[in-house]
Amino acid sequence: MRKTETKICTKCGKETQLINFYKDKSHKDGLRSICKDCDKETDKKRRALYYETHKDKMTEYSRKYFETNKKHMHEIHKNYDKNNKEIIAERKKKYYKNNTVRIAKVGRTYVLANKDSVNKYKRQYRKNNPDKTCIYAEKRRAIKLQLPHTLTTQQWRDTKQYFNNRCCYCNRELPLTQEHFIAVSKGGEYTKKNILPSCGSCNSSKGTKLFDLWYPKYRYFSKERELKILKYLGGK
Repeated sequence: MRKTETKICTKCGKETQLINFYKDKSHKDGLRSICKDCDKETDKKRRALYYETHKDKMTEYSRKYFETNKKHMHEIHKNYDKNNKEIIAERKKKYYKNNTVRIAKVGRTYVLANKDSVNKYKRQYRKNNPDKTCIYAEKRRAIKLQLPHTLTTQQWRDTKQYFNNRCCYCNRELPLTQEHFIAVSKGGEYTKKNILPSCGSCNSSKGTKLFDLWYPKYRYFSKERELKILKYLGGK
């Protein structure tokens, strides 16, 4: 039976309760001479030193293990990602914030070294994601002009659906562009309440003109469509 309830750690010099020491039968009191915190720190440094000394060996071991247990490892990672989305997102956000300059430098270096493949990927991405590409470009323009820019991909899809995926002005089923109800040059926002689906012809015809002056004289004018547009825009 121990005479005292505390013990002094020989490493950090702090006196702490016996529960904070690991058991060790080789010592008279049956406990290690250093506390658990110091023990963990020492073990951490020891493992780090071992890894640094045997880096190639450890890397090769990890590679072989992963190759041998590929399916199992993928399942583990998949389940972890699925059950820890918020933690992973916060970790990525924190990492990016603390390494912004380094990440940007690595990105520039990669682009310069792989221009052809990067440009090919960008072309393919723009082709496969026209809505996202358009929204990204328009948001950049709005930011540059210091205008509100809150339109999302989902809002744009909802807007097109509201007008049955047809041009809101002529009702023709043609490839759609994002038309500013109030032109950018007149302070038009890049928001849900200022972006309408329009074919290229109607978009070009309207240009920067005011809707009230342009549409009633337009060859595709429709009172029904005019009311529908105004209703969508909230009675502008």
